[in-house]
Amino acid sequence: MQKTIRSLFILLLVAGCGSRQDMGALLTAVEQGNHTYVIARLNQGLDINASDPGGVNLLIMASKTGDVVLLDYLLSNGADVNHQTHKGITALMMAAKEGHTEILSLLVENGADLSPLTSNGWSATILAARYADRQTLDLLEKYENALQQAPALANN
Repeated sequence: MQKTIRSLFILLLVAGCGSRQDMGALLTAVEQGNHTYVIARLNQGLDINASDPGGVNLLIMASKTGDVVLLDYLLSNGADVNHQTHKGITALMMAAKEGHTEILSLLVENGADLSPLTSNGWSATILAARYADRQTLDLLEKYENALQQAPALANN
């Protein structure tokens, strides 16, 4: 029986269903820029879209820290660009709030939806206007304008 429980525990860890502490350690590694640890865990089978109890995942944390290299790796390997936390926060919103314009561009180029709202009713644009700089807000508005013009161009 003891051997069965141990085998099941190892199987769950390898499958990426580790403990909350494990996900916490992984998100801390992202915050610290420890790509080696993060990629090693992903290579061990961790779900690239796994999240902590609040719904924060690797992509959202990479967006928060402005880690372009890790974000690009995650997107190239199947991370859900539109994943939302339990409060509705997306990677795009986090990048907008933090003023990471390069991250914003990468997310939009990879299909990030500009329309979601947080549980408080805030969009990425509102977060940028409240917390970030003018450059971030201008970039988001440029993407929103391009999106609004796209249907008109398709009809011509």
